[in-house]
Amino acid sequence: MSIFIDALQCNLQSTIDGESAMPVEALSTAVVTIGASEAYSSASEAIAVKALAELYAGAPSPGEVLREGARPLRVMLLAPEQSVYQRFSARDMNEAFASLGAEAMTCLIKHGRSWRLEFLDLVGQHRPDALFVFSQRRRNLPELPRELAVLGWDQDCVCGFDSGGIWRIGPRDRIWTLMDEWREQMESNGVESNVVGHLNMGANTNLYYPPTEDVEFEHEVLFVGNIHPFENYRKVIQFENWPKAAQAIMLHARERLVEWIRTRDESEPYIIPEIESFLLESAGAVGVAVTTEKEQWATMVRFFRYRIAHYVVRERMIESLSGFRLGLYGQGWDRFPSLAPYAKPAINNGPEMLRVMHRSAVHVQLHTWTVHHPRLYDTAAAGGYLLVGRVPERRPLELEFEVGQELDSFGSIAELHKKIRHALDHPDMEREMGARAAERVLREHTMTHSASQVLEELQRD
Repeated sequence: MSIFIDALQCNLQSTIDGESAMPVEALSTAVVTIGASEAYSSASEAIAVKALAELYAGAPSPGEVLREGARPLRVMLLAPEQSVYQRFSARDMNEAFASLGAEAMTCLIKHGRSWRLEFLDLVGQHRPDALFVFSQRRRNLPELPRELAVLGWDQDCVCGFDSGGIWRIGPRDRIWTLMDEWREQMESNGVESNVVGHLNMGANTNLYYPPTEDVEFEHEVLFVGNIHPFENYRKVIQFENWPKAAQAIMLHARERLVEWIRTRDESEPYIIPEIESFLLESAGAVGVAVTTEKEQWATMVRFFRYRIAHYVVRERMIESLSGFRLGLYGQGWDRFPSLAPYAKPAINNGPEMLRVMHRSAVHVQLHTWTVHHPRLYDTAAAGGYLLVGRVPERRPLELEFEVGQELDSFGSIAELHKKIRHALDHPDMEREMGARAAERVLREHTMTHSASQVLEELQRD
């Protein structure tokens, strides 16, 4: 039994998947699911918190460990199991940190009462120098000692939306955001600029790589992603919590957006209109006066773009592809009559996804707030020919790839269809651009590049 578990004065080994706790040396490559047990005691948690405080008193910072070089940096990653996006980001960053010489392990959280106690136990055993979390805040983990660096990667604007007491920043904490807009929002909410930075996505090139031989295409067009009918999704996003006047504005704008998408020509710069003006026009149409200087208005603009417009654009754009031999993987598509014949279950990240990528001629990437989604980099790493929906953002696609040479983009259904047909008529172009995209990923856009940026910034602290 470890010294830390002795300090707890209770037997916690059985709380980890019903098996005995692993020795510290085995944790450097582990992925552990926590929260599966019902064993929990508030008294045990209090003892664990006190033991951690004593354990970390006077502990070196990550920068000190890296500069001294006497031992590897120990990194623990924490992500919710139910989020596919964050679960696989944790897996890939775990591998990346390990490839750079760190001792890394990942904890995946189940929705169970015991997860916090199991997590504290593992922190005590592994004794990480840094805890790397995905779209979470330190205030979600108040029991952690301040000497433990909490490193956050905000991948879904969780911190950007939070206007009060964002992180309760510890002296060694840092935050990276996927988008510069979110970083700016956090700084406007009081987070010091030297604490928050930008960290891009990257591919796990051990999992995603170009085909080694020519394959027959099963799909002319591939799209991977979920869809939710709005009447169901509005409950998930708690739409009814908005004031009635705000609901009226967004519902009106949602209906207008359907028509806006349908009528765009090939010259449209983005797949969405300028959202603030669009909502103001809808406010006027429904007779609601708004004060644009208030924070609630800015929050509603972001909410509409990220939560409402996202699925409107996705539904209409993908529905327009029913004339192609379409591969459509994800939840919810079978509810749309024109797409039901193409609908397939959600697909696992990894070898299964790679096989489908290699058997698809054109890959469509479509989000309303950023192009920098994991699938952009995974598909490029796999040598896929990508058509990416253009959106307004501080870091456009052109900063990471050469548009027109490594992949291409679109701003409307008309332009998307034109470029799909051109690609299908020119298979050599598809292969050449896909190969160039894969080369760019290897040079600049792997998860190892992302992990390396984290370590470099920590070493300077």
